[in-house]
Order: sequence, then structure tokens, then C-alpha cells
Amino acid sequence: LLQEIIFMMEDSSSLDPLCIILVKSGAHGGKLLFRYPFNAHPSHPTSPNNIIRDNPYALTISEDLLNQRVNTEPTNIKDGQLDGLSDETLANLFSVSKIMCGAKFELKLNDVRFVGHPVSLEPDASCESLVRKTTITMFHIVFALRAVGNYSIVSCYHELSQRLGLILKHEEQRVGYLTQQRRRLTAAQDEIVSVGEVD
Repeated sequence: LLQEIIFMMEDSSSLDPLCIILVKSGAHGGKLLFRYPFNAHPSHPTSPNNIIRDNPYALTISEDLLNQRVNTEPTNIKDGQLDGLSDETLANLFSVSKIMCGAKFELKLNDVRFVGHPVSLEPDASCESLVRKTTITMFHIVFALRAVGNYSIVSCYHELSQRLGLILKHEEQRVGYLTQQRRRLTAAQDEIVSVGEVD
């Protein structure tokens, strides 16, 4: 145990999440509400291994593909951050059904492990008297971690996701906090998109 603690202290980068993601699902489908750090320059999966060619009409010779694959493992980590997955892909991956809510969520994709605990906002059969004030049916806080990390770290991030989820669920039911913040985030995203179109 002491050796594990010393190893984790030496390699503190394995403790830090690559990305924190908040996804909601509701009447209008799944949507990524928040991603930190924000991926300002998403990679272009236009060619194998994300190689961007000068000429988009150039053909790739099959022998070149074989040579490129030698000793190359697919990776979704670049400069210590999550890379290569669009917001739409992340929203589709983490907008889970009600059946998966309330349980540990873990997904390993290449060299990244996604850990979360999806939370349902739909009332149970025993709570039919509650009036729904939101169109959000579920939300999911996900931490992207290095897949090679110690499993005790994964357990800690799962517990953190679960506790944050319970807090947000309570505040949503009490004052509609998540709905208010979703509206603010959506307005900010729309404003950024409109400013980008003007330029």
C-alpha cells in the first residue's frame, strides 16, 4: 500500500482528470452542457490517425496505411487533455437511459476511462404528486481519466460524481437550479455562435 501511495505521489498527473463533462437529456434529446477544459480546436477525423493532408482530394495509398499503423496505439489524450471526441459524440455516449441512472457508469475508450453516476430527474411511481418544472429527464457528470490510473482513483471520482449528482438533483427539485443554469449556458453558447457567424 505504501508503494502505491508513493507511486501516485510521484505521478500526480494520473490523479488529475483529463476533462469534466456535464450532459443532460430531456424532451429535446441529449446535449453536452459543459466541458472543462473547453476544446477550442477539435481534431479533424478526416483521415486515419487524424493526419491532416494539404490536399483534401489526395488518395492514401494502402501501403502507407499499413506503415502508419505499425507501433501506433489509438489515443484520445493530447497535451494532457481529452482530444478527438466531438461534443455531439460525448453527448451521445453519456445521455443514458433511465435504466442506467442511479448506478456506476464506466466506459473505457482507447486510453481514456470515463467515470460517472447518471441521475434521473423523472419522478418514481411513488412520487406521482410531484409537479415537474423541467424538461430535463436526466443529467450525468462524467470525469475523463487516464485508463492506466489506479482503480482506487477511479472509485474516488465515481463517488465524487455520485455526490455532485445528488446535490444537483436536490437543488433542481428545490429551486430549479439545473434548469436555470442550463438556460444560462445555452444562452451563452448561442451568443458565442452568433458572434462567430458575424466575424
